[in-house]
Amino acid sequence: MSSNLSGSSSKKVLPPPVPTARIRRAGKTSKRRAVDIDAGRVPLHTGVERVFEVAPGGRPKLTELEDFPTERPPQRRRLGSGAAADEFAGWADGAPATENNEWEGFEDEALPADMFDPDGEENEILQEVKPRRSFYQTTDDPMGRFRELEDLIIQETFYLDALSEGASCFSCKQPSERSPMSHELGETDTLPSSSTPSCDSDDSSLYRCISCGVFNECYRCCLQRHRLSPLHVIRRWTGRYWQRTTLRDMGHVYHIGHDGERCFNASKEILCTVLHCNGIHQVKTTFCGCSQSLEIARWRLAMRLAWYPSSWEQPQTFATYECLKQFRTLCTVANVNVRDYVTALEKMTDPLSSGFVPDRYKNFGRMVRQWYHIVRMRRMGVAYLPNGVESAELGAAGVKCWACPRPGVNLPDGWEEVQENIRYKYSLFVGLDANFRLENKLRKVAKGRTMGVLADGLGYFAKLDGKDGYVEHIKKNVTEEDINTCAGFQAIMQRDARFSKGLRATGVAACSCTRHELVRPNGIGDLIKGERFSSMDYLFCAGIRNDLKLRIMASYDIGCIWKIYLLKRMAVLPASIGGPLAAVLTDIEVSLPVWHAEDHGIDCAAAETMRHKPGAGMTDCEGVERIWSGSNPKAYATREMHMDTRHSALEDHFDHHNWCMNLRLRILLGKRYRIAKEELAAQSANHDQVSSGIDSVVLTAWMDSVRDWHAQEKVLVKNKTVRNPYVSSWREGDLTEKRIREDLVAAEQAELSVLNIEIAKKKVTVVAFVTAVLQVEQIQLKIRSLQVAKGKAAYGSEKKIADARKAFAPKFEHVRRLQASFMPLVTPILQSAELAAEEDAIKRGTTRIPTLPEDVKIWMPSEIPSESRDLYNPLLFSTESSLRSLQCSENLDAVRLRLYTLAHILRFKNKNLVAQKAGTRAKGLLEETQGRLASAVRKYRAAYRALVLLVGVKEARPYRPLRRQDVTTKFFVDYKADAARRLTKLVNSTSRHRIRAPVGQRLNEDDVETPNFDEDDDYEALGEQLVEDAELVGAGKHGVRGKSKRLMSWIWTANGAPDEDEETLLHDAVRVEWCKSLARTERWQEEVILLEEEMRRVGVTLRWERNEWETKASGCRLDTPTGRGKAAYALRQAADRAWLAHAADEEFAQYL
Repeated sequence: MSSNLSGSSSKKVLPPPVPTARIRRAGKTSKRRAVDIDAGRVPLHTGVERVFEVAPGGRPKLTELEDFPTERPPQRRRLGSGAAADEFAGWADGAPATENNEWEGFEDEALPADMFDPDGEENEILQEVKPRRSFYQTTDDPMGRFRELEDLIIQETFYLDALSEGASCFSCKQPSERSPMSHELGETDTLPSSSTPSCDSDDSSLYRCISCGVFNECYRCCLQRHRLSPLHVIRRWTGRYWQRTTLRDMGHVYHIGHDGERCFNASKEILCTVLHCNGIHQVKTTFCGCSQSLEIARWRLAMRLAWYPSSWEQPQTFATYECLKQFRTLCTVANVNVRDYVTALEKMTDPLSSGFVPDRYKNFGRMVRQWYHIVRMRRMGVAYLPNGVESAELGAAGVKCWACPRPGVNLPDGWEEVQENIRYKYSLFVGLDANFRLENKLRKVAKGRTMGVLADGLGYFAKLDGKDGYVEHIKKNVTEEDINTCAGFQAIMQRDARFSKGLRATGVAACSCTRHELVRPNGIGDLIKGERFSSMDYLFCAGIRNDLKLRIMASYDIGCIWKIYLLKRMAVLPASIGGPLAAVLTDIEVSLPVWHAEDHGIDCAAAETMRHKPGAGMTDCEGVERIWSGSNPKAYATREMHMDTRHSALEDHFDHHNWCMNLRLRILLGKRYRIAKEELAAQSANHDQVSSGIDSVVLTAWMDSVRDWHAQEKVLVKNKTVRNPYVSSWREGDLTEKRIREDLVAAEQAELSVLNIEIAKKKVTVVAFVTAVLQVEQIQLKIRSLQVAKGKAAYGSEKKIADARKAFAPKFEHVRRLQASFMPLVTPILQSAELAAEEDAIKRGTTRIPTLPEDVKIWMPSEIPSESRDLYNPLLFSTESSLRSLQCSENLDAVRLRLYTLAHILRFKNKNLVAQKAGTRAKGLLEETQGRLASAVRKYRAAYRALVLLVGVKEARPYRPLRRQDVTTKFFVDYKADAARRLTKLVNSTSRHRIRAPVGQRLNEDDVETPNFDEDDDYEALGEQLVEDAELVGAGKHGVRGKSKRLMSWIWTANGAPDEDEETLLHDAVRVEWCKSLARTERWQEEVILLEEEMRRVGVTLRWERNEWETKASGCRLDTPTGRGKAAYALRQAADRAWLAHAADEEFAQYL
């Protein structure tokens, strides 16, 4: 038992305050409850004051003293961090106790002695906390209330399964002759025998329509109510339960024509099958046969009732418009196929499979394909063409991007004559890619069946038939010459050998808008055998055929080789898709997508990546990959389809995709603009800062190299006459493992040489004194580095530490003697510190433990308070200031060199080493380099801290605090995560599938390690920086910058760039990084301008479409029913565009 609770059984009131703790009673679950102490009393809100009492057995118990007013404390106190907090975090008061009621099952035999402050003062482990947030049942525990009412809720669901007492017809109030439970168990229920009952039918049962609502009607009223609603689900009360019946069984006949009234010359009754959202219905129908509808076919009469026919002569199978709309929504959103949907309707119709349900799977499939086609023709205005669908131009039925430039639609007057430096505002960004998951089996075609597609060439697939069609073009290019590539992409390497047995198409290729992720009209086609240039050329030209006046920024994952003879191949393409005209007229620039560029060679990636292309903004060109991730779920169904069915299914999928992408622009562009503005400010400030440290002559030379490179943008890389500024002339072979190890050995010898330096003992000057003090400090830093060494550098570290401590003693004694002469006022301070240490040891009754050499306070001149420096020789401070500046410069050079060396090792290891032996060897080299890096960082920090104390922060420039974000290899090694996801992460919103693309360089986190650095008082720790960076980026943590958002650290240009003659390797690295910093700044600036232009174009395009729909409405004939319907539909579309334009203007007003 603790000392403050031990002793007899006398009562002891515990001093305040009592922290929260836990008491466990045997056989019961422990609870937690906060208590408060006021002058030793424990108010537990029960009206009784209680105190601790220690029984003879040493167990604490609660004792009631007297009535105590029940009050809640104004503020709960909770335990903070620490061991005590952990120990008492679970204490709760027990049940009301009496004098003889001990706490049973008390697990801790003794309470800790430091549980309470012996002086009665506030314990440090207690701290004020904010009141807890209010508890909301609906959000904090939404199922809690349900669990409480579970049985009652279940019972309530039976209410509608019975007929209430005194039930009668809702319409005529006629009571039912059948009581709620009139039948005896075992009796048989029968349906009305008359198939055509009259109004005087003696059926006294009550009926309930699930579609109309929860009310009861008699037989006559139920038929009257459903005279025009033949597809409702009816229930009949048998006397014991509600039995499913149909209107057909009740004698209902649906009359088509005359607004539901029976025609005097009606046809004979026909049993029709109608698919509706609530099941498959068999309906008795008659068609009008009088002169009023002699010229109107039956299928037209049915369509005027929103029934879509399966055939066109004598239709007997229909699907309602609502059913077709519902299936299309489920298909595009939830990927429901025709078979599953029809099966669901069958189960809704007859859950027990006890009756006959017509099989209409094939009929419904045909109706769905036709409905898809009709919806697209209506929504894109093709149905308003005077000469019909056949007169529509290619791609007329495809949804076009609202934000992309469209001549004659959303571009301002004179856009073609703008200055060259802002011409990129009107560039069209398109991307090419192939998807081999959307393959299609070669299916046998029934004899006599035609496999034609609907609206060939009007949608997203390129025109298939005809002499200029895609199929004919593929036949002319069965084989291609071998293509050399700098990247081992499986698609191009296996284009001829790719598995294709039994497949009609091995995949799908697409041309899409890369900034907004919309598929271009006529930009999709099947790949007959692999990813061939002939297919990609055709689809590229077909996708841009209406925008040949624009500058085209194209991207393709093998664009570096695809573009070599692109213009020659385009010149021989059919004129119908604009191939020859595009080869002569269009300004086309081909680049590599950002992420795919990492798989190319270093020279190719730096020259062709979109990040280094003027006018590209922050377009990553990986949007087509995200399009595929949304279409891949369709692959399982479309793989088995016939060609024409698959064509319609994919057309409708991409149509829905494009429409949803357009709707998202209103929110997406604003968010991107806000990010771009913030990042532009950060990148500009950072680039200006790092540029300020570079000599103007060097800076001019670097800028000229960038301009010369981009002046030859249209020249192939192999033919360019200038050096790529984004690639270092240094190669991996220039820095070998032998050279790195020699450098490490030399650095170690330089550090050890400090231990052997003899300090002058005669005629010591101020400079010699300060130099001696700094040498002693270097020994301390050396010891600290050895203490945290890893890998090979840690071998023999104990002996090295002992040798360093041994060398420290004589040098330190000599420095103390010199301090008495040069810094006499420090001597009293040292003596008082010695006396205080001795007295403290005496108080504790222990022998004083000598301070380790690395922990001894040396008392540098910089540690003298500024107000006392007038009492010392000013030369002391000026001398140390000069020496500290020299130390900062030397150690900063060492940090830069170690970082670049570390980056080289990481890059080489991840590219070339896979076996365990080679990996282990590289890991040892990594640890040695990291150890040297840690040592250089410590030395720089110590020197900089002293320099700031001497001259201040401003005078210490160009040196700055060396923080964790400065010591990183991210300038040379791209981590595996957030490099290309700055803006494209916004496409993963709730209005579409969550689509993510892997980005950045693949890097094993285990390969990126940094030793633990000592935490200085004024700076953040650097411990395990590279590992932490990799983990944060991989997890998508906020604040971790990828390649296009990273900021160049000041350390690379402090004191000017590294000298070109003496440090060629490091100088070249800094030059490359500065050029990339310039490119990042320019790309973000372009991104801001592009987004401003895109936001403007969205509103202009929507208003243009509104005007087009209004024009269509004004051109409709109002003297016919279909003409009036076309006008109404066009006006509704115009109103929708007007609302969307207004909403976009309101959203963008805060940015523009």
